[in-house]
Amino acid sequence: MAIISCTNNHYYDNSKYDSCPFCNAGVNDDDYRTVALYNNGQSQRETNDLEIKTISFYDASNSVKDQELMVKHSAEADLTVGWLVCLEGGSRGRDYRVVSGRNMVGRDYSMDICIQGDETISRENHCAVVYDDKHNLFYILPVNNMVYKDDKLLTEAVELKTGDEFVIGESRFVFVAFCEGDRKWKKD
Repeated sequence: MAIISCTNNHYYDNSKYDSCPFCNAGVNDDDYRTVALYNNGQSQRETNDLEIKTISFYDASNSVKDQELMVKHSAEADLTVGWLVCLEGGSRGRDYRVVSGRNMVGRDYSMDICIQGDETISRENHCAVVYDDKHNLFYILPVNNMVYKDDKLLTEAVELKTGDEFVIGESRFVFVAFCEGDRKWKKD
């Protein structure tokens, strides 16, 4: 994989695309999400430098109509409701946005919360952080691997509150809620 920049400063994989898929699709810069990559597209295994770059991610295989439907459908779900902050581990000091619904956690870029720098975290579906907008509550639940909260192994969903810490792999995280008490996003 070779991540390069076009003349409009869009980053894309030139091994997959002959030209910039952002410019060719006429995509607005606000319509795609960001992911963290190490050193211009190298994986952590390819480098010892832990400098992370955040770049735009856009799947040009979807039609413009599909993209518009996804943006409309996900507008409500993409509202930030809280954050995870890594306290210990390979991503120490990094923050991860939590959105409404189920946020799958793993090392793979397809995960809602992609944690790099800790090879002991499952590639996919290590655990999930869930926001229940109906009751304005957060939960953490193990999916394919172990999660520890208060030094206890979780076997089912447990409520998360601001300041709660948990461990996945060899990394420790603290949870910070944006939506709590009387503060929550109103439906349009």
